[in-house]
Amino acid sequence: MAREKAKVLISLALSMVLALPAHALECDTSTIEKTERGYLYSESCHIRVGQVVEELDLMKERVDTLQKRIELKDLTIDNSDRRAQMWMDTSLKLEEQYRKRERMSDWEKVLYFSLGIVVTGLAVHGAGQLN
Repeated sequence: MAREKAKVLISLALSMVLALPAHALECDTSTIEKTERGYLYSESCHIRVGQVVEELDLMKERVDTLQKRIELKDLTIDNSDRRAQMWMDTSLKLEEQYRKRERMSDWEKVLYFSLGIVVTGLAVHGAGQLN
C-alpha cells in the first residue's frame, strides 16, 4: 500500500519535473535581469511563469486528492480485514462451543444410562421387598 502510494507520488513528481522544461522553452531566460527588488521578466516569460505556477497548484491539488483516495482505500481494506478476522474469531468460538456441547451430550447420555440402571435396580429391590 505504501509502495503504491510512493509510486503515484513519484510519477506525479516526475511528470511535473519533465513538463517544466518544455514550458521553459517558450521563455528566453537570457532576457531575465536581476534587480534590487527581484527579477525582471519579459512579458512572455511573466505569462509563462504564471501559467506554470497555476499548473503547479493544480498538480498539488491532484496529489492531495490522490493521497485522500489512497487513505480511504487503506481504511476500506483495514475495515474489511477486521471484518474477516471477526468472522473467523466468531466461527472458531462457535465451533468450540459446539464441540463442548457434544462432549456434554456424551456425558449426559452416560449419566442418564447410569441413572436408568440405578432406578431399575431400586425398582427391582423395591418389588422384591413387597413379597
